[in-house]
Amino acid sequence: MFMQSAKQVFSRTKYQAAEEDINALARNMALLEGRGLGVLNQRLISANNKIFDTVAEHNVASMLIRHFGESALIEYEPPEHANRPVDFRVQTNANIYWLQMKRFAALKREDMRDRLLDRIKEEAIKIKTPKFFDCELQDEFPKNDLPQLVQFLKETAPTSQEEVQYDYPNSENVKARVQFWDSRNVLLQGLTLGSAGDMSMVNITGLSSEQLRASVRKAAGAFAHAVDSANINLVIAEADRQNDIDVGEACFGSEEEVFSRDSGHKWRRQNNGVFSESNISENVFGLIALRRPDGRKPISNYTMLLYMNDKHDGYLPAIQAAFPIQRVIYYNMRPNSAGYF
Repeated sequence: MFMQSAKQVFSRTKYQAAEEDINALARNMALLEGRGLGVLNQRLISANNKIFDTVAEHNVASMLIRHFGESALIEYEPPEHANRPVDFRVQTNANIYWLQMKRFAALKREDMRDRLLDRIKEEAIKIKTPKFFDCELQDEFPKNDLPQLVQFLKETAPTSQEEVQYDYPNSENVKARVQFWDSRNVLLQGLTLGSAGDMSMVNITGLSSEQLRASVRKAAGAFAHAVDSANINLVIAEADRQNDIDVGEACFGSEEEVFSRDSGHKWRRQNNGVFSESNISENVFGLIALRRPDGRKPISNYTMLLYMNDKHDGYLPAIQAAFPIQRVIYYNMRPNSAGYF
């Protein structure tokens, strides 16, 4: 029933979906429809940008349904929650779990990059070549180059070939890389941005923890009440691209080495973890970091690591009974030399 819809979703991305991927997404769509979450299906089907952010929400919804079965009522963006909807409400006999979803990224860069990509998207759709394109930008892509990049797209798209990479402005001075592909299932009005990214891996070590803190703060803003015995607020974040040490420092505080003649070599945390902030401390039980067992497949279950806000440690048994938490990470735990707890 949902095979065509699943194909349509993947047709808007650069990802070359195998039959296995399409079948997996179609099964998840059917699962959500059967549990009254068709609105999330429609959001995914109609998404034109940040498609994989919505895929992450869709994965979580599917995982929750399979995990809880009929023992819980699962809702997506319940309208009566507050002025700003929370992503998921999971209601069991004993508790209500409020879940706010994030897909971690480098936020400062992301905000600037999103504005630039929105401009590119708006200008590209005016080019009457009905194709999708992927655009990878140099980390410091100059805004003044936008008109020339749009002209490059206009001149290159009509005769472009799939699986061929086109460099702007040229191969000796690459500021952007573009690939084009034909639409298989969607009638396009013009040249359409299908996916976007960076030309190379961006080193955000040292910046990542603070940006993750900002992400947690933003997510926590959706919670309308403090954590109590009946209402448990959780930030859940797809964190495939983040190191455990960065997530730990964002939640608990930055590590620092301490040397003294009396005590020798020790370590401690600075008091800059987001869990130490008063509103976060009261309103957030913890952060569940989600990772795909096979990071290459977009339709996936997740492993779950819980970064525990010690203030609410008394409610931990309820969380462990409700969710398949693989490991709980605490304030006083330190990662090993490889960066993993």
